Amino acid sequence: MMNILQITVDGMSCRGCASKVEAIALDISGVIDCVVNFDKKHAVVRYNAETTTVERIQQTLQTAGYGVQLMVDA
Repeated sequence: MMNILQITVDGMSCRGCASKVEAIALDISGVIDCVVNFDKKHAVVRYNAETTTVERIQQTLQTAGYGVQLMVDA
């Protein structure tokens, strides 16, 4: 089952950091796609919920030094 996770990402100082966040996310088993918007400091991650979890994605990015918060629809 594919899910979509929208997160804010703190700690990116350049577009290279945004590319690094994408690469880190894509290395997680179960992550299908990750698109990071450097200017808005957010990312959209498509993942297989049967293979990985929101918590694992958050923890992996936080371990790499990025602040991660779930975005809530208003």
